Amino acid sequence: VIEWENDSPFKLHTNSSGLVRDSKGYFYTTGTTFEHTGNTGFTDRNAYIRKVSPDGETIWLYDFGGSADDMGLDLGIDSSDNLYVAVNTSREFTEMGELLSPATASVRKIDSQGNILWTRHVTGEGGVYANGIAVDKNGSVFLGGTKYQQQSASEALLQRWDADGNELMISLPGTSPNNIQQLFVGDEGDLYVSGLESGQDFLRKIDYLGNVEWSRDTERSGFLDGQDIRRIALDEQRNVIIGGELGTLSSQGFLIKLRPVPEPSTLLLVLMAFTVQLRRSYERCSNSS
Repeated sequence: VIEWENDSPFKLHTNSSGLVRDSKGYFYTTGTTFEHTGNTGFTDRNAYIRKVSPDGETIWLYDFGGSADDMGLDLGIDSSDNLYVAVNTSREFTEMGELLSPATASVRKIDSQGNILWTRHVTGEGGVYANGIAVDKNGSVFLGGTKYQQQSASEALLQRWDADGNELMISLPGTSPNNIQQLFVGDEGDLYVSGLESGQDFLRKIDYLGNVEWSRDTERSGFLDGQDIRRIALDEQRNVIIGGELGTLSSQGFLIKLRPVPEPSTLLLVLMAFTVQLRRSYERCSNSS
């Protein structure tokens, strides 16, 4: 039973690509529209964010854009109901103002009243594209995407800022993925990352210290080949739920529940190798006698 509907107030083509709920039951959505609400005077594609009450009433609507396209990609929310929106724009921000560029990824922190608290930009030689955003319980925000070089080579974008917008160090240890598609932060601060590396789609769990706890890819773990993981979630038993689209001709959607088994620790691998050597020594002694 549909209790209420809140249609887009925009008359031109509009999409919605992010949705979160705050502690008071209000909903927030972001996306891209070819219209503007009056906050911007441009007719290119503009990113927007909208607040909707638990009864389905639009509380406020804000769009932001500039001299080129701006697209709202994803939303995150912290424990104080501050919002973090990931935006892709075809502009570069410099001390001299806005300049046209291949692409710039941006993060905006917005309070529940619609006030912009801070904005951070990530630029690169061949363009930077954001795909997903996640926020932990301390207000640290993670941005994932793709950075391109002029020769079309790509590497993963993974940026982190604290609640005040100060950049923090973060990396994916021991790996060099080409793309990060989606991010999710668990209650214990563990970071779940999906993306593409050496032609294989992967899902990786990183603990709060920055160590890879486990990693799964299409080749080793029986994932459906060609997965594009768009959303990550956890259930009460901390099983991982992933959803997205298969890269097939029919473009089918999928929803998969995983119960990951942690990778063997280094100590366990050493003990296993020692056991094998001990067994071989025993067998040699038995054969010689």
